[in-house]
Amino acid sequence: ASRTPRPVGVPRPVGYLIRKTVDHATFGVFGFTFDACLPLLQTQVTKVAGTLAPANEGAAARALAAIDRLYASGKYRAVATRKKARQDLAEGWKALDTENYLIVHHCRNEDLVRKIAREIEAMRALYTELFPPSGAMDQLSVVRVCRTMDEYHQYGGPPNTGGYWHPGNEELVFFDYTQTMKTMDSKAKRSLGNRKLTDEDTLLVLYHEAFHQYIYYAVGEVAPHDWFNEGYGDYFSGADVSSGGKVTKVEPSSWRIHLAKDMCEYGEGFVPLAELLRAERAVFYNPARIRFFYAGAWSFVYFLRTSKEVAAHPQWSQLLTVYFDTMKQTYQQLLAEPGAKASLEQKQVAGFEARKAALTKMLAGLDLAALEAAWRKYVVEMKDPWPDQRKKRK
Repeated sequence: ASRTPRPVGVPRPVGYLIRKTVDHATFGVFGFTFDACLPLLQTQVTKVAGTLAPANEGAAARALAAIDRLYASGKYRAVATRKKARQDLAEGWKALDTENYLIVHHCRNEDLVRKIAREIEAMRALYTELFPPSGAMDQLSVVRVCRTMDEYHQYGGPPNTGGYWHPGNEELVFFDYTQTMKTMDSKAKRSLGNRKLTDEDTLLVLYHEAFHQYIYYAVGEVAPHDWFNEGYGDYFSGADVSSGGKVTKVEPSSWRIHLAKDMCEYGEGFVPLAELLRAERAVFYNPARIRFFYAGAWSFVYFLRTSKEVAAHPQWSQLLTVYFDTMKQTYQQLLAEPGAKASLEQKQVAGFEARKAALTKMLAGLDLAALEAAWRKYVVEMKDPWPDQRKKRK
């Protein structure tokens, strides 16, 4: 049979298989990628194959019985999902239950895991207060904590990210920053400058990504504009949670404040407010400008949440509420007819239209130039808790 020639420049897909036979049982691991990535695929498949062995049916039965006993009290909801997640745990991984989450982890620091479990519930209470859900929040939220950054990337963590929320797998994934610091080479450590990675960085990412996970379920499987989604994610990353499990205050983002100040004070990469608010995903996440969009989104949301000038302004003080409420209501209205039978395409179209309606209503009658000027002034004058970490200008 004839085959269509592969266009010039299109990579060739290749596969790699390792087959093992143990006690007359044959099994294996197969993966596929593009030819340029074959060496990396071979390494990963070999690593996975080395961990495989025929199941011990007796041990498996005992493990299932132990899981059944764990949930026999009826204390937790979504028991079937919790059981399945525990049954699927890879060797060396553990799980910890909370009211709304299952923490799946490969951490050596058990104190950090317990802190994650306590503080994510505190953040959930704050998310719920600020963004009441459209309906019952029955979904179990899974949080996966990898041991190091390398393990995070092996699991599928995108390059140049500290964590991510994956709607398809319904998992929030990040890693232990303190353990990562211990495994970094001297060059990587020098790239951090005066900073050291600590548990606080781990929690910062947790607060940010947990918001994405919450808002996805609260609104109905739809994400707001990225300035709102990422801006609020970074806003929550500055939360201070007490030992009693309560959010006591929200400080500036240590990851964004310095670039935001440089943008607003010196114009470095400054993203005009009109462009920031209207940016769709491809624009917001353009690698050449993504850090400016993130810093702009955080500083704008922080400004609207904390500025006394905003609080005293009858229109500015309502912008975030108007945006969120309009998006949520429009999305529900557009999917009212198909309901639970709505297709993925219908949800995507409804999400786009809901975001557009929300932004239109938010901007109606708004003096954008005046708002932008006030925002820039606020960021320039904002107190910097970490002045020694800001880039020195010549």
